[in-house]
Parts: sequence; C-alpha cells; structure tokens
Amino acid sequence: MAKKFESINEAQLSFALELLRSQHSDDKSAVFSPASIATSVAMVYLGAQSETANQIRIAMGLGFTESEIHSYFSTLMKHTKSDYGVKVPPPEPEIDPNDTKALQERISELAFLRHCNPYTSQCVLETINRIYVNDQTILKDNFVDKFDKFYQGGIEKVKFTEDKTVEIINNFIAEVTRNKINNIVKKSDFNETTKIVLINSIYFKGKWAKVQGGHAGPPPKQIKFILKGCKI
Repeated sequence: MAKKFESINEAQLSFALELLRSQHSDDKSAVFSPASIATSVAMVYLGAQSETANQIRIAMGLGFTESEIHSYFSTLMKHTKSDYGVKVPPPEPEIDPNDTKALQERISELAFLRHCNPYTSQCVLETINRIYVNDQTILKDNFVDKFDKFYQGGIEKVKFTEDKTVEIINNFIAEVTRNKINNIVKKSDFNETTKIVLINSIYFKGKWAKVQGGHAGPPPKQIKFILKGCKI
C-alpha cells in the first residue's frame, strides 16, 4: 500500500504542475492550492460515473482503482482533520495480531505518514471538507456513507436562494481558517439551479526551518567596523 500511495503522490505532483502551467502567465502571478483542488476533484469523482468518472481519472493522471484513490485521500484526511481548533491524533485502529494483511497495511500507512505529523508544536496542518446541498436535492445513501468514510466530511442542506446561506458558508470558512479567509462567496454565486457546493479547507501555520535574508525584505548587509580605544 505504501508504494501505491507514493505512486499516487507522484501523480498528484504531476497534476499540480499541469495546473500551474495552465495558470501561468508571464506578467501575472498565480496562487492556488493543488492539494485542495485535488481533494475537491476527488470528492466529485466519488459521485461520478461512466464518462465523467473516466475524464476525471485522465485529468488527474490517476491510473489506480477507485478504492486506492479514495483510500489515499482518506488517509490524509484522518491525519489532518480539523475539529474546529481541537487537534487530537486519530485513535489507533484495533488490529487482530493474527491478521497479517491488516498489520502490513498499518505499517505501510505509518511509513507513508512518517513525514506528515500535524500534531507537533512546530506546525499546524488541518483540513476539513463539507458539502452544502440544495434542500430539495436527494443524495444517494451510498454516496453519503462513502463521503463520511473517506473524506470525513459533513453534509448540510440549505436554500441557495436565501441570503442566510451565504452567511452560513462564509462563517464556516472563516471559522476553520482562523479568519484568514472571509466572505469568499456572495449571493450572486448561487441561483435556483445551484444544487451542490463542495468546500475543502486547508489551514497551515508553521515556521521556517531556516530563515534566509531577502525573502521578506531587503537582504542583511555585512558592515566592517573598527573599535578604537576598546579592549575585548
């Protein structure tokens, strides 16, 4: 499983580079989160079928089974899930010591996550997913169950034509991003044809392991000076 995850990681890197190329401009900067976009597309893939599902797989460069893809994102969600500021590691799964396959999968998962520890004091890394769905739209139970299982997300029914829906969504996003992102949606974004809105939030806060001059201001200057009449 670890090798599969590493392969999907490489596919995600290629997807991110393709996104960057598509947004590249000689005179403009582009800022976006490939991880957030990939997670959102994967959530769409969860409910897609036939040609739509095939096109998503091609676009993301994922030559893997549906189960492998969603298991990959599920692992990331479990270890970076946001509980509105309460950050606790997920409970260790109960594994039968005689179940060799389950033990091997757990060892592989831990190996994959060896560089991703969002519970240290050095950094904060949290993700959260949510679906807002039109109150007249009925989602299949199978999709709801899989969304909860793989993406650790909540589903909330709303009326997209009402003003308070904009407030609900904006308040949610502001809360999970520590008020770093505000008023991201407006009423004109929705109308009577809006059925579903997917939300993925990634919050990261950390310090540079090594700070170098010149990145956030003028580079430091070395000044030579001579002390007269002083003993050191």
